[in-house]
Amino acid sequence: MTGCNEFSHGRRTQWFVIVWLSVMLGISWLVVAGEPVESNAMGLRLGGCGGVCFYASVGELWIEVEKQDLNRRANKTHLRALLFAPDRSVVDEAWIADDGQTANGSPGSVQRALLRTHVTRPGVYGLNITVTEDRYGEHVSWGFKSNCQKYLIETSRGHKDASHEEPIVLRNAGQPGNAGFMPSVQPFSVAGSGLSKKMKKVLLYNREGKTIRTLPVSPEVKASTTFAADNSRQGQLWRLHFSDAQAVINIDGVTRWQRGEPWENLSFWTPELSSWFAFLENRWRCHVHGLADTRDRRF
Repeated sequence: MTGCNEFSHGRRTQWFVIVWLSVMLGISWLVVAGEPVESNAMGLRLGGCGGVCFYASVGELWIEVEKQDLNRRANKTHLRALLFAPDRSVVDEAWIADDGQTANGSPGSVQRALLRTHVTRPGVYGLNITVTEDRYGEHVSWGFKSNCQKYLIETSRGHKDASHEEPIVLRNAGQPGNAGFMPSVQPFSVAGSGLSKKMKKVLLYNREGKTIRTLPVSPEVKASTTFAADNSRQGQLWRLHFSDAQAVINIDGVTRWQRGEPWENLSFWTPELSSWFAFLENRWRCHVHGLADTRDRRF
């Protein structure tokens, strides 16, 4: 009987090993088979071209750029991504081709490209995003991931023959999202349009998470508010929160400017306030004839 029990135990062990291997192989197959679905997962969907500024520390810097064609028309939307150093030299670049689909109004699969460099001295590195036949970034969504925790998004487009305006475009329908920014001390307004019909309000918080104001969403899926001049806002950070992050956002001093403002023509914002850094104090400066050149050097 002892021999029989040992034999039975050995068979059970073999059976367990076979089942375990089968389960693991099955999981591996599901991961591989499910890859196209996972590849369409995109954490941050933005409209408009422009780029991102990263305040990088010494070591490796990598940025993964994501792009999805909206296929609303038959233009070829090839995306070009440039990564440049503080001295504006290009250190890496990538090309994400048009997905080749017809203009059926159905977004294509998410494509990705990886850019990287080695940082020898801390400084502001830039990611520049342009799209062929789509100067204003209206026919693609793009996003990014990076190991750099300090960054500012600058969603600028080619200038139109009109007042300079660079709205923030969020395309994360069905997901919550934020737009963090530095409010002006001058009178300014905040306005959102194209909002989700599911939303009843947009919340505005300060850096500590205290509610500053609630913006009701109108039947026309818009929300807006205005603020009087207030010097106490100097250097503060505020955050617009959307329970359903699809929106076109305009903020005076952030996406449109009066001449002479400190952040004129710099449409900087971030989906997470912890990523904010002092860009004006850290941006690259060159010396021309012994004088510091502090002119705005955009992408």
